[in-house]
Amino acid sequence: MEEKYQKYAQLLLKKCLNIKKGQPLVLSMPMEAIELARIIVYEACKMGIVDIHFDWYDGIIRHTLLSYVDTEDLKRLPLWNKEVWDEYAKKEAAFLMFTGSDPSLNSDIDSKKLSELLKYQVKSRPIYKEMQKTNKLNWCIAAASVDGWAKKVFPDSSISKKLLWDNIFEICQIKEANPIKAWDSKIKLNKLKCEILNELKLKKLIFTNSLGTNLEMGLPKDHIWLSAGNGTVANMPTEEVFSLPHALEVRGKVYNSKPLSHGGVIIDDFMIEFKDGKVIDFKASVGYNALKHLIEDDENANMLGEVALVNYDSPISNSGIVFYDTLYDENASCHIALGSSYPECLKDGINKDKKELQELGANQSDTHVDFMIGTKDLKIIGIDYKDNNIIIFENGNFNKSLL
Repeated sequence: MEEKYQKYAQLLLKKCLNIKKGQPLVLSMPMEAIELARIIVYEACKMGIVDIHFDWYDGIIRHTLLSYVDTEDLKRLPLWNKEVWDEYAKKEAAFLMFTGSDPSLNSDIDSKKLSELLKYQVKSRPIYKEMQKTNKLNWCIAAASVDGWAKKVFPDSSISKKLLWDNIFEICQIKEANPIKAWDSKIKLNKLKCEILNELKLKKLIFTNSLGTNLEMGLPKDHIWLSAGNGTVANMPTEEVFSLPHALEVRGKVYNSKPLSHGGVIIDDFMIEFKDGKVIDFKASVGYNALKHLIEDDENANMLGEVALVNYDSPISNSGIVFYDTLYDENASCHIALGSSYPECLKDGINKDKKELQELGANQSDTHVDFMIGTKDLKIIGIDYKDNNIIIFENGNFNKSLL
């Protein structure tokens, strides 16, 4: 394991964060991943990184606090109050954040309380969020295997934590002789897809599949398709190419294709209906209240901010595993996000303020929550400004004739 941890740490620090000598590092990790943390610190120190801030968390401790402490007192705790992140953002630190917790641990916690605290986490670090959103920080989200998550993914195994680590290493290409080189090849292909999509100059996408999804999505005139690899890799793993819908030009129904774990609550078997960009109806067999609070999080949380295309025939999807973690499940499936858009997906968007972005169709919100919609039979038709219909996805995968 030590060799794999070392290769994982090097991939994250050198390729994903592109961290430089003397640059501060914020490390947000589950306590269970202490062995990995030790190796990350060792590798960072060898690179000349000496200012390292640790932001530890534990799912069970967090659940206990949520159960017995009121909301206002919880906001004073470092688990939810992230003011120190702003201090490190001012120092242009790199932020390495690990996901790793039981995806349904907080299912017995009041959804309103969870929603308010998740929103407070964002509001407590406004400088960090603004710098992150405008690409002024190096940041990456990766995964660490922990017992609660592993048992959810592999409930019948006595070695579930090891199995989850094995799959993380497999998917992140840690078993390759040179993981960084392997990711360079994958990222090159995704950049080609972005070039093709940008050349098409689409004004609309139409999604259909057998689940019942029939969603028409307008795209801002100056939208841009992007992927990982412009100096950093924000998600490890990453399979997506992404852009933004026009916030007011989404209509129709969309059904989830994988469970969504949000704030330690599972939301599944749900449908969301849009008209003029806004949610007008929704249903969920599992996690209805959590979905309700997500949609009502703020004024614009009921509109879309991202559209991302991922082949159904991709490593995570082909594993046949539902990870109950958005970082992994979204890279196995086309997905869309409720909430804020990324300004870099709009021409000159980085240099525009929130009001200008909203007027151009780039949704502005305090939240951003991805959910998966891709299926084996997903079809995506693109419509350009000459009203030509172009097959973008067929049978769940990118149209090979476009490549």
